[in-house]
Amino acid sequence: MSDSQPDLLTDAPSDPAAKEVTEPSVISSGTGADDADDRTPAANEAPSISKSQRVRDYIAANPKARNKDIVTALGSFGIKVGDVASVKSKLRQHGDKPALKRRGRPKGPKKSESKVASDPKPAKSTAKPARPAMVSSTDATVGIDVLEQCVEFIRKAGGIDHAQNALDLIRRIRSL
Repeated sequence: MSDSQPDLLTDAPSDPAAKEVTEPSVISSGTGADDADDRTPAANEAPSISKSQRVRDYIAANPKARNKDIVTALGSFGIKVGDVASVKSKLRQHGDKPALKRRGRPKGPKKSESKVASDPKPAKSTAKPARPAMVSSTDATVGIDVLEQCVEFIRKAGGIDHAQNALDLIRRIRSL
């Protein structure tokens, strides 16, 4: 280089006004290396606040805001819809916001709770279950008086389960 022109890379300008003139303008090459210089001034103001914290702060100030509204307000900070949805999901998990109403059929009780809450059932026998009775023409013509006697037998036995156990015993005795 010649002695008449200052070397811009190594020589510092003598006065501050000359520095503004001699600094080259930054042109983004699209490679991503210079993208930090292309940020909006709002993004450079407070880089210590994360995107998630910005979304949390906005939600605290505007609890009824939709994801789309939050992105519109905070889009200059590089916040996208997915960022907002993720933060809202985390807030719901930690109980900061009421959980969404569950749609569909309500959940049933857990199996362990249902066993504790119900009355204990009599122990089932380990005997081989009886074969189902074949339907015959006489089954279809059972009269009311026979049904009434069956109901009376069930009451005397102490319930349908006890009556069934008694009938199973009778079947086993007959099979011997």
